Amino acid sequence: MRQRYPFVVWLLVLAAGLALAAGEGTRVVLYRGFAEVDRPVVVEDGVFLWNPGDASPVPGTLRLVGLPERKRVWQGNAVIFFTEGAGPARLSYLTRSLSARLAYYLDLDQGVLTAWVAVENRGPSLRADELLFVAGEVPLLGGGLEAKRAVKGLALTAAPAGATYQGAAGGVFRYRFPGSAVLVQGTTELPFKRGSVKPTFLWRYQGTFVKGRRLTFVRGYRFSAPWPLAAGRVSIWKAGTFLGQASVPDAPEGEPVDLWLGADPLGYAERRVEVLEETRDRARYRVTTRLENRRTEPVHIEIEERFPTRGYDLKIVGAERVPGGYRLALDLAAGGRWSYVYEVTLRYR
Repeated sequence: MRQRYPFVVWLLVLAAGLALAAGEGTRVVLYRGFAEVDRPVVVEDGVFLWNPGDASPVPGTLRLVGLPERKRVWQGNAVIFFTEGAGPARLSYLTRSLSARLAYYLDLDQGVLTAWVAVENRGPSLRADELLFVAGEVPLLGGGLEAKRAVKGLALTAAPAGATYQGAAGGVFRYRFPGSAVLVQGTTELPFKRGSVKPTFLWRYQGTFVKGRRLTFVRGYRFSAPWPLAAGRVSIWKAGTFLGQASVPDAPEGEPVDLWLGADPLGYAERRVEVLEETRDRARYRVTTRLENRRTEPVHIEIEERFPTRGYDLKIVGAERVPGGYRLALDLAAGGRWSYVYEVTLRYR
């Protein structure tokens, strides 16, 4: 069989590859780090030949659906499928040469979250008659082939207007882009989703007992997910100023999403720590914490302070007890002030 096909194999491989690239009915499902490609093919005389080329199928994921296979033979870079019968079928495979990542833009003034999908195509240009995106944790084992450097990105043909949520299944969220798209070699950016949000400005401290004069906060923003969010990177803007980037995790619709941007020069609380008792076995302190919102916008403050000793006794009012310490949450208007006092005994033995 190997001697009967050499010249015919390569002609058919070339023809099959061209037909697949232009064939209607191609379905592409994008994931983070890889993609699933499902293409229509026609099998004649029980033999179908295909040269993957730069499509680089992940080993073990290549399938010919619609006709029973008798065997496969790889010759060089080409694969020959031997089937029972002939007719239309579908060729399906996973590839790391095609993948997607999400980028978000948060406009704090307008309260709008906009998402784009960047499609990285390191293989041949591909027409997707049906284009989907799957958000969530979808593992793909193994390192695969080293990715080739993408060429200069080209414009998208017939750009979709945005993706439609298709529901959740198997622990992932699925979205469908309208119409078809040509995914050229390089990077293609597609408008994904856009929604209104109501970000709340945050200060937060999470850490151990502070004896110093200040309790310093990190700053951030919180909003409810306007749609089931896929993990990505958010660029945050306010009054025309870029405030920074933060990571967003996978989050169901309606769940709170926190974006943290680092320390705030105005975000600190003044502290006074009085030593009431101090021995080798124990120490007792009265702690007064004074909060002031020095910004021109309201702030939601969250403090979680823990006592890293063998044991402790805490007297505090208006806070939630948590293992190892306490948690406190409150809102302060611009210019607002508030203070609280607690007494703690730390046991060292």
